[in-house]
Amino acid sequence: MEYVGYAVYAIAALFALSWVAGLRSYTLRGTPPTILGINQAMLFFVSLALVPALSLSPFHLLWMIPVSWLAGLLSLAFPFSLLSIFGGVFYRLACLGLDHDLARANKRRMDAIESLMIKEQLTPEQAIDRLEASGEWDGIGGKE
Repeated sequence: MEYVGYAVYAIAALFALSWVAGLRSYTLRGTPPTILGINQAMLFFVSLALVPALSLSPFHLLWMIPVSWLAGLLSLAFPFSLLSIFGGVFYRLACLGLDHDLARANKRRMDAIESLMIKEQLTPEQAIDRLEASGEWDGIGGKE
């Protein structure tokens, strides 16, 4: 039964790490993640830290992870909105090592694509092609 507990802990850790990888991916892509997703990831890690810190069975993660997810969803309303204070710190830590210049360039690209899509009723692919054809794509952020 002890090995099953280790497996539960490992699966929960992989789940939390994949959530953070998603946060980093969104940030690098230029589309910032929602505060809900940030708070959920933070609570997943808090759950993972509490199990060994309080000498709890890893099976507690079977209810702690869903409760973390739900609490993260509720983080737009008070008092759960106070989680955002700690979520911001967690997000900055999670994004350590990212190329912030590339993230800002990708954000400018996303804004330019969205602007063209709204103004000229283009699809995302058409907007990218238009920016590349006019030479603005390189000026916005350079090629990856």
